[in-house]
Amino acid sequence: MTKDKKYQIQDRNYKNIFSSKGSIKQFLQSFVKIDIIKYINFDNIEIILNKSFLSKELKKNESDIIYKIKLKEPYSDISVYIIILLELQSSKDKDMLYRMINYTSLMYKDLEQMNNGNLYPILPIVLYTVSKKMEYSK
Repeated sequence: MTKDKKYQIQDRNYKNIFSSKGSIKQFLQSFVKIDIIKYINFDNIEIILNKSFLSKELKKNESDIIYKIKLKEPYSDISVYIIILLELQSSKDKDMLYRMINYTSLMYKDLEQMNNGNLYPILPIVLYTVSKKMEYSK
């Protein structure tokens, strides 16, 4: 089996796991350590699969999984969009920050059109799967 084929299978398996509403709840509560997580209404999750964006350069950009999640009372009129990118690579990608900024800005363009100009928070998350610990410099 080729390396690319192996990564395609792993990518598909991770997408299947994260296509479960229970999995995203467990993942966010276990690994994402920011305050907004405690305000999420996990009973109201909409999973948006196979979302693709077309940038100005006409390059197709795909986001692996996008979730639209409502917040709990008294913030229930606010939705949070969570973008999870599954990156199956063995080293850090120096351009990942720029890719996430690009996905997020394109998503804001879509949201603006879909919601009559109303914008909601977007939480981009990158999940790396690597065979060894990656070192990051600060």
